[in-house]
Amino acid sequence: MKTIFYFSRIVGNCVYSKENKVMGKVSDLIIEWDQSPKIVALNVKINGEIRTLDFSEIFIEKVKGQYLIKCYDLIDVKLSENTFLIGKQILDRQILNVNGQKLFRVNDLKLIIDNDIHLIAIDIGIEGLFRRLGIAKFLKKIKIKISNQYILWKEIETIGFGHQGIKILNEYTKVNSNDLINTI
Repeated sequence: MKTIFYFSRIVGNCVYSKENKVMGKVSDLIIEWDQSPKIVALNVKINGEIRTLDFSEIFIEKVKGQYLIKCYDLIDVKLSENTFLIGKQILDRQILNVNGQKLFRVNDLKLIIDNDIHLIAIDIGIEGLFRRLGIAKFLKKIKIKISNQYILWKEIETIGFGHQGIKILNEYTKVNSNDLINTI
């Protein structure tokens, strides 16, 4: 069964041991760069120190509307040069065209669990911003319509991460959440 979730919904969450004791908190996810970027490690703040843990020992499930993150074994990993911290290096960055013109801001990141966890889209809509502020569910509950827009990751060909933003090379298509679910 595929589960879709947002980066903003798990960053800051507690990470539990197999004995259900709090070990630390999620500070970032690390992807290995390819056509379908796969989560390979998790940065967890444990006793004031950030540790990079092997994602093969991490389990994420949705329980009563919240994400439960368990770590079965503390295995530290060394990252290769084709890995990126998605919160630090992608979130809040501007998406630029090849001429350096600003197109959008990355408000959140959409991921999918299907055996592995992959980054599937960047959220450029106002809903992503409200989700990060913690008010999106409330606004939906009181029936305020907020727009969502995504750019599928497979449509982004990154040619560089700079201080100004992420440059993309190819054409892209903005999609809403119904279209996004249908493309997976």
